[in-house]
Amino acid sequence: MGVPVIVSDRCGVADIVDHGRSGLVFRSDDEADLRAAVRRFLTPGVVEAFAAAAAAGALISAERAAEYLVACLRHLVGENNAKPMPPWLPNARGGRAARG
Repeated sequence: MGVPVIVSDRCGVADIVDHGRSGLVFRSDDEADLRAAVRRFLTPGVVEAFAAAAAAGALISAERAAEYLVACLRHLVGENNAKPMPPWLPNARGGRAARG
């Protein structure tokens, strides 16, 4: 996908962020750690470097990420009883973490 991120260590997405390469993971109970992550993101060239690394190592396409987000939102509001499986997990769609 190529989108660098800052995420909490309590977020499921933290599992697929290559900390310091494609994004940053901060300790959820540490405001100073979040501030440090934001400062690092604001350093010239960092976001561009993270974006390039994220694109090179993307596990899913933007379309699949959007599908997953919509499925999660539908689950949260009760439109879908089945909890969606993150597409980056090994058993999602066809038994492997497929790119695309």
